[in-house]
Amino acid sequence: MNRHVTSLLIFTALGSSAQATPIGINFGSGRPDAFLSDTDTAGVVPQTNWNNLDGAAGGPVTLNDASGTASSATISWNADEQWSLGDAAVDPNGTLLTGWIATQALTDPPSSVTLTDIPFANYELYIYLAHDRATEDVLISEERSAFPPFLAHEDDTSITTQVVLTQQMLTADGDITQQGNYFKITNLSQANLTLLLDPAGSAGTAERGAINGIQIVEVLIGDADGDGLNDTWEASFGLDPTDNGLNPNNNGCLLYTSPSPRDRG
Repeated sequence: MNRHVTSLLIFTALGSSAQATPIGINFGSGRPDAFLSDTDTAGVVPQTNWNNLDGAAGGPVTLNDASGTASSATISWNADEQWSLGDAAVDPNGTLLTGWIATQALTDPPSSVTLTDIPFANYELYIYLAHDRATEDVLISEERSAFPPFLAHEDDTSITTQVVLTQQMLTADGDITQQGNYFKITNLSQANLTLLLDPAGSAGTAERGAINGIQIVEVLIGDADGDGLNDTWEASFGLDPTDNGLNPNNNGCLLYTSPSPRDRG
């Protein structure tokens, strides 16, 4: 009896489904003690090579990722003010929270931050917040309603001790007990975003609508066919996330049946 040895050999020559390195943006870096060095590790998703942006307005600037490599993404920003806490931080997270850009008054047009050509199919934004006096809330929205407006009731974070990054879980609109030094916007897939920053809220003032920094963090979405390849990655290469390679039309995976040595004769 001829015996056959059947094996599945899965080839993933197109690449890896590993999560891409994040992109970090540090505003207000021209202020004293607000500049992050390339080796400083900061952020909720710890990373180095933050992009330091100086000035109340600027761009477009090409953004490097956490490896220091230029990404496809660019940023332009237009605000009324670049300012800072005026103290030296004891750690990089404190440095990240030292400087900011802001809208000066409710009567002004909102400040804007425009991101283009974001290289991730699915991602989250981490937005960092700090200030130098109480009740300086910021209402953050997106020009094309990519996410619901979020009222950030800012925590008056001390940077003269080690900073604990604390997430504001819900918008403070109607609940001024909500506060933190960062919040997260999830379920984003747009290549281009324009963030609008306004002073707002019953606990806010007419003087500030400020943010200190942004992280853009890729999110890998699912594995519908159970082949070990992330759906986001498969889709980015034009593959079918529902095809696990167990058929001849197999999206980069090869189903291979190897005959035994006797059968080859």
